[in-house]
Amino acid sequence: MKITSPVRHKRSFCSVCGKTSEVLIESKCRNCFFKEKELFRLPELLEVKICKNCLSYFKKNRWSYVSGDLEEVLQEASFSAIENSMKLGLKDASAKISLQDIKKSSETVYLVSCSVNVEGKIFGAEYRSEKNVEVRARLELCDNCSRQVGGYYESILQIRSEGALGGAERKEIESLVNTAISSLAQKDRKAFLSDFKTMEEGMDFYVGSTKVARKLAEMLREKFGGKISESPKLFGRSKSGKDLYRVTIALRLPKRRG
Repeated sequence: MKITSPVRHKRSFCSVCGKTSEVLIESKCRNCFFKEKELFRLPELLEVKICKNCLSYFKKNRWSYVSGDLEEVLQEASFSAIENSMKLGLKDASAKISLQDIKKSSETVYLVSCSVNVEGKIFGAEYRSEKNVEVRARLELCDNCSRQVGGYYESILQIRSEGALGGAERKEIESLVNTAISSLAQKDRKAFLSDFKTMEEGMDFYVGSTKVARKLAEMLREKFGGKISESPKLFGRSKSGKDLYRVTIALRLPKRRG
């Protein structure tokens, strides 16, 4: 937005209102200039996407996870959408976003009403403006949660033992895996279990990421001992033509004494 420098005269007339002014900006007085020049642009309606399962929201072409309940995520996602959409034609301007209301429109849509106050200066004149904006938040599944619901997995973590696994051992292993998954999910979006099976010979965990499955196997080996082996199996190709493998990671635990 290019604005010509103000022109000072002893007696100047505004080309819009005709009033005299010592300073003209583009041949207009400050009041008329601010009325005609859109220094603060913001759409009246914005849209955001929020995952109804993990409460991450779509930002700059990727899903971003933030901690908090649905209302907190609705506010953060709305504020982020407003910040990325508003255009300011002022230098050193400050913008304050305030939450006004959150309404549930349907089972999958929330309407978030916000106000935005902008203050700044241009050629020594103070500028203030306030706009209201409504953000339509749509609840859907993010890519990873969609995969999880659809049973997607990259690796099977198999737990086997030289002796029979007792009930207490199975519960301990399952608890350790679930705790580790919850911790890893904070940084790795593929840290999830799409399935879990227990059988007489051991336990199988279906893991969203081979990298995560390897970490789980190492964690359990450090705790219980044993040996780890891997067996990859080709199951398809990516859109770019790259071979895709599912890896079975087997941890064979030593026989427990006592």
